[in-house]
Amino acid sequence: LRFTLRFVLFASSLLMRDLFYVEESQLIVKQNPLTLRNLSTLADVLKEGGRLNEAAEFYRKGLEGREEILGVDHPSTLEVVNSLALLLELKKSFDESEELFKRALAGRTKMLGEFHPQTCDTAFNLGDLYRKLGRYKPAAEMYRHAVQGYSENLGIKHNNTIVTLQRLDELAVLEAQQCNCIIS
Repeated sequence: LRFTLRFVLFASSLLMRDLFYVEESQLIVKQNPLTLRNLSTLADVLKEGGRLNEAAEFYRKGLEGREEILGVDHPSTLEVVNSLALLLELKKSFDESEELFKRALAGRTKMLGEFHPQTCDTAFNLGDLYRKLGRYKPAAEMYRHAVQGYSENLGIKHNNTIVTLQRLDELAVLEAQQCNCIIS
């Protein structure tokens, strides 16, 4: 744990140093795809280090640049949308997180296909959000979508397929408990 924390802080300081000029010139961000990738990497490091507000800021800057350079439906742009949604879920900004997951899901479906593994990853993430919010029916729909895509593309024995099937089982238990509480 100590090594991991030191690594996160070290990596964070290096990326901050390399991106220091980003604050001075938005033009650099919008013209350099490498800088955009570094923004996402820095956001990932900050998130792992528990610095969620700073991470969100860097995800948003990277997203803005990717939208301008690559377009709103480019797979790299949608990856940042998904990452930002996950971060906002951690921050308990559930409405904005849901909106971004839906955007990523629609974009990935359009660009990659309904059952592409990345599309299924976003469906799984949206299912997790719905489960946390107690919205079991839409959660189950998202998990079923993910299971279908994972099993078709990765196989029934792949970890993603297995974990998603476990989530569906957990939902069935939660729904049963909810029904028992209502009946009691």
